[in-house]
Amino acid sequence: MSSDEGKHFKSALNNFIFDVSSRGGIRHLFDLGYSAEEIARKLDYPVPVRTVCEEIYNYLTEKGIICENEPSADWQEAEYILDKDEYGRSTYRRVVKDSRKTAASDYVIIPFGLYKIKSPSAYASFLEGLDAKDRGFVESVPWPAKEVLYLKDERILRILRVFMGQIA
Repeated sequence: MSSDEGKHFKSALNNFIFDVSSRGGIRHLFDLGYSAEEIARKLDYPVPVRTVCEEIYNYLTEKGIICENEPSADWQEAEYILDKDEYGRSTYRRVVKDSRKTAASDYVIIPFGLYKIKSPSAYASFLEGLDAKDRGFVESVPWPAKEVLYLKDERILRILRVFMGQIA
């Protein structure tokens, strides 16, 4: 086995171990409102906070909540179920768990990553103006150094009101 194949195998094995041990738990706890630090403390398997943050970002982009480009109009989350017929033959059936139709107007522009780089002290002041839960959320997402689109919800609109009050 060449060194590239060994690296690829090791990477695949690490991804599998992370998927089995932590990925589902991180996503579930994030959906319940936990911050990255709280999630890292709750997991049985030790996972660095940075890895938890990266997984939260991946989760939000996979679900279409954060878009780095123009959002797609239709979003679906599907899973494949193994079925066996009366003769024991196996087939997979696609089952849509969640879906939504979105438009660009359903998203707001989030500049937190840029703001953190351009004005670190103002960004720190913005974080201080948030309540503990909202601050935990903002700190749990590794915002890229560019504007991203975020699907409007009550939490992000509340956070943006504080943000706009800070920069105004």
